[in-house]
Amino acid sequence: MRSADMVKRMKLRIFVAQDEDGVFVAEVPELPGCISQGNTREDAIANIKDAISGYVASLKKHGEPIPFATDEEPIEIHVQTSGYLREGAAENTEQSRILR
Repeated sequence: MRSADMVKRMKLRIFVAQDEDGVFVAEVPELPGCISQGNTREDAIANIKDAISGYVASLKKHGEPIPFATDEEPIEIHVQTSGYLREGAAENTEQSRILR
């Protein structure tokens, strides 16, 4: 197989969020402007996969480098959520003094 024919497997991080209209929007931080949507989360993910393919094909067509995802390391943190400021919460809580 020639090097031009080699296939590189890419793992990209995507973000999927539901907007105010109920539509799921997916985007790829490593590929600026690569955004898609769908009526369900699954549709948005399928559509962003198509968008990624088109994005990469356009980069190749224009001779631009394909950005590969950087290594990521998930971390776990513990956040105390009890007593977190809410609308109408008491003003003299420890959290309100910290967040002001």
